[in-house]
Amino acid sequence: MHPNKKYKDIPNKWVTRYNVKKNKARWSKQEWEFTIHTWYKVWKDSGKMDRIGKMPGCYRMARVDPYDPWWEGNVKIVQVTYSLLRNLHRVH
Repeated sequence: MHPNKKYKDIPNKWVTRYNVKKNKARWSKQEWEFTIHTWYKVWKDSGKMDRIGKMPGCYRMARVDPYDPWWEGNVKIVQVTYSLLRNLHRVH
């Protein structure tokens, strides 16, 4: 472990993932209310941490209400195929 690591209780790859998602949300002008610890807890509690990804069969975090901010009360960990199918009606 790096001696100057800011979050000693969270693995580096998860800190990186958090920062990428937070920056993407801000770039997309979506409100972000997660802290690193609340975001990591949602993933840890889901039991799907080892299956995070973009490919079908993997899991991702999705907002329940797309107009509300990203926070632990407005997200679910869903299978990629499910979230893609759920959002198809919004495209057409």
